[in-house]
Amino acid sequence: MVIDQAKHDALDLVDQAIETNSLAMLADWSPGWSASMQQGSILFYPGPSWYLQFVLQSNAPDTTGQWGLASGPAAFSGGGTFYSVYSGSENKELAWDFVKYYGFDVDFLEGLAVEEQYYTSNRVANEGVADEITSDFLAGQNFFEFFNEESEKVNAVVRTSFDGDINSIFNELLGSYARGNFSSKDAFWERFKRDVKIYFPELTVD
Repeated sequence: MVIDQAKHDALDLVDQAIETNSLAMLADWSPGWSASMQQGSILFYPGPSWYLQFVLQSNAPDTTGQWGLASGPAAFSGGGTFYSVYSGSENKELAWDFVKYYGFDVDFLEGLAVEEQYYTSNRVANEGVADEITSDFLAGQNFFEFFNEESEKVNAVVRTSFDGDINSIFNELLGSYARGNFSSKDAFWERFKRDVKIYFPELTVD
């Protein structure tokens, strides 16, 4: 296992946030975290494109016009939704037609984007409708143009079957670090490596 520099950078950012007393210390998806969006007590929330409609707008319907999008310290991709065709399906061709339609039919995806204000995974469709989509929730901000620009900053990386679980270990420990439960960064990394070895003894952890 190789620890990416981005993980070290994340720890540095937490240190900066602690020093400036910038952390709200609310657990993601907790009642207090959700309520804070309506209360306007938090400066910003990091999240993916779908976070806008399905988290912020859902939790803070009375705050329309008080929000805006801004670039974070780094661009990233956290995975996505994937479609596949079952090898034993009796309707493989029909299933494949659906995958092609839902993933690559530009006309359909542009309509979905406009009607649902849903940022798709199709670059051509997103660019085709970017000029005409703005959000009242974001005080008229053209968020498709924003996401189009941000998506160009995301580096494609090869993911392994271990990455998701290792990221979960890291994020849980990062929250504990932010709450002051580690004496130093070295102690954090020792615990991280130990936990990865426990969960994945087949990996070599340096």
